[in-house]
Amino acid sequence: MSLPYFPMFPTDFEAKTSHLTLTEDGAYNRLLRLMWMTPGCSLPDDDAWIKRRMRCTQEEYDAVVLVVIDEFCNRENGRVSNAKLSRVFAQSSEAHEKRVLAGAKGGKAKSLKTNNSAPSNAQAKPKQPEPEPEPYNKDTDVSFTKSPKPRKSRIDEGAVISEPMRKAAAKRNLSQSEAEAQFEKFKNDAIAKGKTFVVWDRAFVTWLDSEYFKLILTKEGRDGSASDMAKRVAQRFTERRMASGEGSGSVVPLLPAGQPGRDL
Repeated sequence: MSLPYFPMFPTDFEAKTSHLTLTEDGAYNRLLRLMWMTPGCSLPDDDAWIKRRMRCTQEEYDAVVLVVIDEFCNRENGRVSNAKLSRVFAQSSEAHEKRVLAGAKGGKAKSLKTNNSAPSNAQAKPKQPEPEPEPYNKDTDVSFTKSPKPRKSRIDEGAVISEPMRKAAAKRNLSQSEAEAQFEKFKNDAIAKGKTFVVWDRAFVTWLDSEYFKLILTKEGRDGSASDMAKRVAQRFTERRMASGEGSGSVVPLLPAGQPGRDL
């Protein structure tokens, strides 16, 4: 059997081949590899056969390969061999066979030991109850991720009234033109004061439902001049404060601060 590897002794090899040229050194190494892979670790003493497997020309064979063979190889009984390589081959083959036999014996013994072993006297124990699953807890479950909190934003100067805003205004008896006019006032007020909201539709509804806005957007409030509106607003506030038990001497503002009647 030819092993796929062979020991290499660089010190010994270099001591005996230091006089070789690079080409001769390469030819010698190729010859050794061919011998190792050939049954019997030797080559047939046939120049044509060796030349073909050395992959060289006739000139290279005569000038290089034959020189190496004459110096390092034996040509006996129709075979070409190298004494050192043949000894290494025999030693490696013997060691390999011993390892194979030892492995086979060990495997057979282990198999017999397993087959001849006495049956186990172990008895099956009652089945243990399955543990109850723990209750789901989103605070400890790493797979649970909270959705990011919505962020507030400023209203754009080019924003226009949305359909939900129109519907909210219609429910409060505002016409389309009145709704658009109030949206513009709402937008300008938000831009001037730097207001921020998450949902601007909801903020507009809050604007429409404010106490101040409801007082001046009644049917009678839409008719008449701005001064008449202001008077009616002041009268409504006074009536509310009196009804709640506050003294008549209290100061009642005509309009809430920061929201002049003429702007509405």
